[in-house]
Amino acid sequence: MASSHNTSLNQFQPVRYLNHPSYQKSCSNLQQNHIENLIKYNVGAGKNLRAHFLIQTYEELRLRNPDSTLNCDPDFVLACAWSIEFLQAAFLVADDIMDKSLTRRGKTCWYLKVGDTALNDALLLESLAYRILSFYNSNTRFPVLFNEKEGNSPHSNFYDLKRIIEDVTHNTKIGQSLDMATEQESGVLGYTEERYNSIVAFKTSFYTIYLPVVMGIMLAGGDNSNNANSTPESSKIEKIALEIGHFFQVQDDYLDCYGNEAVTGKIGTDIQDSKCSWLFVKAMEFGSESQKSDIVRNYGKNDKEMVGIVKKVYGEIGLERVYGEYQRVTCEKLEVMIGELGENCPKDTLRGIVDVLNKRTK
Repeated sequence: MASSHNTSLNQFQPVRYLNHPSYQKSCSNLQQNHIENLIKYNVGAGKNLRAHFLIQTYEELRLRNPDSTLNCDPDFVLACAWSIEFLQAAFLVADDIMDKSLTRRGKTCWYLKVGDTALNDALLLESLAYRILSFYNSNTRFPVLFNEKEGNSPHSNFYDLKRIIEDVTHNTKIGQSLDMATEQESGVLGYTEERYNSIVAFKTSFYTIYLPVVMGIMLAGGDNSNNANSTPESSKIEKIALEIGHFFQVQDDYLDCYGNEAVTGKIGTDIQDSKCSWLFVKAMEFGSESQKSDIVRNYGKNDKEMVGIVKKVYGEIGLERVYGEYQRVTCEKLEVMIGELGENCPKDTLRGIVDVLNKRTK
């Protein structure tokens, strides 16, 4: 017997109940007394690099390809940019809990202000990242109520945009799991370059560089065989994005140890937290046996004197010089890779990102 189900998911909208008279008072109080503070404290308080990268990618492609760029609601472009910043905030709130960090962006970490509710707040920020995309992609300003007869249809790449942010979120969680599992599995002796590269790719590169650039490309769309959506060019852009993301994380590791806390807004804790850091990996590569032994013996200890010993040995090995050479070689390599992209790709944006990182101090 054939099924006669005609049920549409749009008939079921559980979010509407947030404004239902039976629950509105409690939900409104939560919104005013907690959620607004959560967003104000954790979203938009940083450099907003990811949001800027997305907007710059979209704007560059729109100017480069005016005849083939998809017509995009400016509010939706901004919503996509902010969705990544909400996602970033969710990751940072959770990361600070797991790392037992004290400060973030020059302020007390959120979990130290609100306690255990910060766990749910991280989940809430993630769900808001997804909801922003739906809300601002609907002319009715109500999530996912698309009605093409009334001229209300989603961006043609809307479902791909949602998929890419969900996929990258999953990758980032895998990266966080790799980060946390590394020490538990084999201790610092398991901190290899391969393991470090795996953690960085999944925990940092995909959502820091890859996601905003790819979302900007998707927003612009286009059908030119030489544009950023074509298979050869997209493969090149992926490699560049992951390489820049690796550069970004290596800088983070360097600044954690050598950055000025007054500038970075964060107290570095990678040594006492026993992080699989680029500095540690390079110390194991370039240090003498006695230097490596001193680092291993004092690494991961929440003791000021032991942290000082590790930093002293880092200095003896010359890791500041090693980092400087890495940055120079990486920037030159990226310039060549970007130069090989087609003219309808976001080359100026990618060069601009590298330039920002080259001058980065926090």
